[in-house]
Amino acid sequence: MVNRNKLLVFALCLMLAAATLVGCATVQESPKTATGAGVGAVGGALLGAAIGSAWGRAGTGAIIGGLTGALAGGLVGNYYDRQDKARAATAAAYNYNPSSGTLLRIEQVQVTPQTIYPGQAVNLSVTYAVVDPNPQRSVRVTETREIRQNGNLVGNPSVTVNRQGGTYTSRVPLTIPANAAPGSYSVITRVQAGTASDAVSTQFTVVSRRRY
Repeated sequence: MVNRNKLLVFALCLMLAAATLVGCATVQESPKTATGAGVGAVGGALLGAAIGSAWGRAGTGAIIGGLTGALAGGLVGNYYDRQDKARAATAAAYNYNPSSGTLLRIEQVQVTPQTIYPGQAVNLSVTYAVVDPNPQRSVRVTETREIRQNGNLVGNPSVTVNRQGGTYTSRVPLTIPANAAPGSYSVITRVQAGTASDAVSTQFTVVSRRRY
């Protein structure tokens, strides 16, 4: 009887330990504490949990497009966005006149970090202003990050979202494959809404790991 009780206690301990491990895995892959479910599951939290406090939630847009060539085998993570300014503040900043039609202007693009090793990740971010003549109408905006190496297209993640007037920042995490070719990669970030569009180019560099 004593041995049987010991076995029962041991089994209960194992079940408790398993439940604890499952709970931890769920927390690590939450969009509020990680960079995205895709990156968390495949990349092992390459970008860490810092994005949670800054961004709060994953955006509602679905990413289309993929990675080819020098980036084949890489991973595009979840799309995150936030609103930085309301329509009134954005319109005032640009002295906006409704007669000029839809305003769409990129304010900043950023790739962080700018130098990485194969197998690491970069965040592709853009901040832009959008204002429609009708304050009640949302604007359908398509954001495209066109990635090239030596002039060759190696990635084109794109997402279409509906925006009320204002200033927005969005971020797409990109995990570089472990066998990525070293060199300079250009990123042309483009936003488009109907006939209005804007584009800005930046770059990041993939360097080979040192071998000792």
